[in-house]
Amino acid sequence: METTILPNSGARFGIVGVNYVDIYVKDYRAALDYYTEVFGPAEYIEGDDTHGWRLGRTWLTVFPAADGNPRNVCFSIEMTSTLEADKLHQAFIKAGGKGEAPRETRMYENMYYCPVEDPFGSRILVYCPVRTKQE
Repeated sequence: METTILPNSGARFGIVGVNYVDIYVKDYRAALDYYTEVFGPAEYIEGDDTHGWRLGRTWLTVFPAADGNPRNVCFSIEMTSTLEADKLHQAFIKAGGKGEAPRETRMYENMYYCPVEDPFGSRILVYCPVRTKQE
């Protein structure tokens, strides 16, 4: 499969990054238990229905949903090293998630790729950029 990246694609608006990932989950208490097992206690709590964890420069927030769990949701977490990516990948699986074996791949850039799915249907791509000998 051929990959094409166009010059300046995505530069139309001066975007720096994507922040503030929100997941709406019907099984709210179970989701809080799951993410607390992975990341520890929520660092931000507002009332009974807003719990957030700081992930690097942004936040992951879990909210209750009235009509089901997430569908077709995916977000990525960039790690500082392949060792840290492995640790987080294993924490997600130990807490009850499902995941494929980590591997090196190319998705926009060369990366160490550790996909996992939480018990509520969100797909999480834990990854770490890797340098090739040509870079």
